[in-house]
Amino acid sequence: MSFDDLRSFLEYLDGQGELVRTKVEVDPRFEIGAVCRMALDRNVPALYFSNVKGSSIPIVTNLVASRKRYAMALGSEPENLHTDWMRRVVKPIDPVLRNTLGILAAPYRHIMLHRNKRPNEPLPVALALGCDPVVHIASTAP
Repeated sequence: MSFDDLRSFLEYLDGQGELVRTKVEVDPRFEIGAVCRMALDRNVPALYFSNVKGSSIPIVTNLVASRKRYAMALGSEPENLHTDWMRRVVKPIDPVLRNTLGILAAPYRHIMLHRNKRPNEPLPVALALGCDPVVHIASTAP
């Protein structure tokens, strides 16, 4: 199975019981990182935080933090993951270009961040450790 976007992957994970959604308010400053760390230690499904303190934008994390979910993301099986990965590295697929109207109408287009323009609301960034020299947008767990 392949996924066209993050939304479809999240829906798939939800249907497979591999996504936990929470409406409890969480603080992106250390709390989300701590929850992620505990989730990794306990082999909990991916996490979707819909109520992030100070933001209306949700945070999703630990999407491919297990071999099973990593395989799901690639449309593979855990036992075939290495072989499938190596096959794809050797023979990558060509990118698929979509029509301009389809791209302009995509749901993600309603939020855009521009280099020279300050957004109305910054993206929520979860901090994992107090000693982090910079914020980690792609990673929240140590």
